Amino acid sequence: MVRIAETEQICKVTGADSINRTDRFAIHGTDLGIPWDGGDGRVFVLFGDTFGEGWGGDGGGPDSADWRSNVLAFSTTTDLAAGLTLDGVVARPDGTAAQVIPRDERRDEVTVIPNSGLAVDGLQIVHYMSVRQWGPPGKWTTNYSGLAVSRDGVT
Repeated sequence: MVRIAETEQICKVTGADSINRTDRFAIHGTDLGIPWDGGDGRVFVLFGDTFGEGWGGDGGGPDSADWRSNVLAFSTTTDLAAGLTLDGVVARPDGTAAQVIPRDERRDEVTVIPNSGLAVDGLQIVHYMSVRQWGPPGKWTTNYSGLAVSRDGVT
């Protein structure tokens, strides 16, 4: 017989009522949350579609509630047993979270979604997909997948 392990919520990572109060970074709602060991004492977390103030919980688009396709946060908490405490984000001039992987304006591209991340010899490498069109829940059409690389850990 296969036994399925039970899960336990340790903490809420994002949102105004989370341990991180991510509303301070204009992260009121987001999907995904791709963590990886940055190799420099930090945990990197790349969030997918992210919304700021005014987010209603039902998604949206470029003109909706400070929407960004993805944002990147950092943590020096490497023992995640008590939760993930975010120390900062790649920020815009006003200190709120910036989109780090741009959408390609030349394409029919709805969003750019992170899939995985890893560090290799000081490089941060993220695998992502370009979404062309949303379909029914759990189904969408993509343009391509790609790799984004950062040499300085923030851009």
